[in-house]
Amino acid sequence: DICEQTFRLIDQLLSEVWDGLDGKKDWPPSQEQECLSTAALNVLKLQLLAVRHHGIEVQTLSLQPGTTLLTSLKKKVVELASNSGVLDTIQQSAQQVLEAAWMILLPTADERARALSTLLPCQSGESSQPSAG
Repeated sequence: DICEQTFRLIDQLLSEVWDGLDGKKDWPPSQEQECLSTAALNVLKLQLLAVRHHGIEVQTLSLQPGTTLLTSLKKKVVELASNSGVLDTIQQSAQQVLEAAWMILLPTADERARALSTLLPCQSGESSQPSAG
């Protein structure tokens, strides 16, 4: 079902398997964590695509800007999509969620700009100033 409870359960599942998913531990997550998180991200992507396709109002799902549920899902998805050290399978699934539903997860221009800056690779050694040449 496309309902608030589904999104809450996806968020809860990601929270339960979170330890080590974000690439900040010295060891990779277990295969069980990898499978559960990838599956949860894939279901999240399908749910968000269905919301878009059917024109469901995000307010009816507690996914409007500023809600605890949207903030939690957005934080998890952006971290998994952008952090170094995240397993490729998990990172690709998180990036696919962003690709499919950025307009729901990142509804304001400021949020999109901040997320984009974390997703873009750092250009070390390059100046941000235009060249004089």
